Amino acid sequence: MKKIILTFILVFSFIGLVLSDPFLDQFDQLNVPEIKMPEISKEVLPNGLKFYYLPNQELPVFEMQALIEVGSIDESVEKKGLAAVMMELLRTGGSLHTSSKEIDQTLEQYAMMVSSETHAEFSVFKIRSLAKDAPLAIKLFFELFTEPAFDEARLNTIKQAMTDEILRRNETPSDVAGREYRQVLFGNESVWARLPGLKTTSQITRDDVVQFYKNYVGPQKIWLAVSSQISKAQILKTISEYSFSWKNSTIDRTKPAPVVKEWKPGLYVVPQKNTQSALTLGHFGDTRQNPDKYALILANYILGGTTFGGRLGSRIRVELGLAYGAYSAYALTTDVGAFEMNISTQSQTTAQALSEAQSVFKNLVTQNYPTDREILDAKKAILTRLIFELSDPFEIVESQVYYDYYGYPPNYLSVYQKKMLAVGKGDIERVLQNYFFPDRLVMVVVGDPEKMGDLSKIGGAIHTLPLDLD
Repeated sequence: MKKIILTFILVFSFIGLVLSDPFLDQFDQLNVPEIKMPEISKEVLPNGLKFYYLPNQELPVFEMQALIEVGSIDESVEKKGLAAVMMELLRTGGSLHTSSKEIDQTLEQYAMMVSSETHAEFSVFKIRSLAKDAPLAIKLFFELFTEPAFDEARLNTIKQAMTDEILRRNETPSDVAGREYRQVLFGNESVWARLPGLKTTSQITRDDVVQFYKNYVGPQKIWLAVSSQISKAQILKTISEYSFSWKNSTIDRTKPAPVVKEWKPGLYVVPQKNTQSALTLGHFGDTRQNPDKYALILANYILGGTTFGGRLGSRIRVELGLAYGAYSAYALTTDVGAFEMNISTQSQTTAQALSEAQSVFKNLVTQNYPTDREILDAKKAILTRLIFELSDPFEIVESQVYYDYYGYPPNYLSVYQKKMLAVGKGDIERVLQNYFFPDRLVMVVVGDPEKMGDLSKIGGAIHTLPLDLD
């Protein structure tokens, strides 16, 4: 039975291993195959565009994604939302040669899918088609990117859609809690926490989009991931044909001011009439290049990486029945990320759920350290999930682009696996003591104050935050 061999050739690579190999016992216990990446072709075109290719012989599809080195951190305070508007207008606004309506018709006729996303540090633009239609897909891709029309009518449609989305921003309490938590932790106008608002969105003009594009979008800032049955030579030839005259962007990114890892602990309440409350509590995380990242990932997983099995979920949801979900995340980002615990509970159990989360967290950090069984289970879950998240060639080549963009070492997945397996109990206890602070939590609660119970027992002053849209 033929199946995609996860295409990065997962093998039980016992050849060359000897009994003294420190990873052999853990591979046996965890039943996790050693990761070996396939050879991904990489080239830098004369115009600076970075090209990554991995063949896909299993499916007759063509998939291509551009990572563009532009994101929301490149926007001015007055034009928050500009990067997202630009990316959506590149996707839907047509080109100088083909109207947006004609492109929509072509995409529908050939069953092509085009999507765009905007993140803090980068944006992505993706196209997917049948392999036989790859030349047309590449043509459309680069036509939209190199000669965009920035159609004014489409711009207005995009701005209206963003406005509608902003107006719905407070519909989900957990979304409000997460937003307000990051703004309390990082500051309202930090590039890592701020969001587009009604005013900033309305102020974005076509001239703003055109200038932002010229400033930040060019071939030297593109990382292109491609997977298909079609040969690398054929794809490169077509790409070169449509991108050779593409001019480089004119501005290099200004690096944001570094995050100062200092915060003011406290309890912040956002009043919202509701039958349930959303709780987000935590403090700063760390950076993705931190050598302790593997121990931090394991420590977080044991705390709340999963609602069922993590200590938060086991206590708050399973044992006490206080929450629909209880989980944690420890962000390791380019600059300092955020560590957070998230809980959804009924309004009347808010105070109890918050108190229990503090108790579970403090217990893990100060006295009831992870057991050998918890550590082994966490390693197995993390490494198994890593394998299945990369289940086809395009996911593999796409991931390799991200790893290189972030500056990770060659063969990062193999490095990741071995370093994860090498983490010991003492390493996890050490990071729990040095990176987690149960007595210095920022706590944000969104819900109806009249139904929450007595929050004064939680400790510290209670601050009220307005339920706004920004």
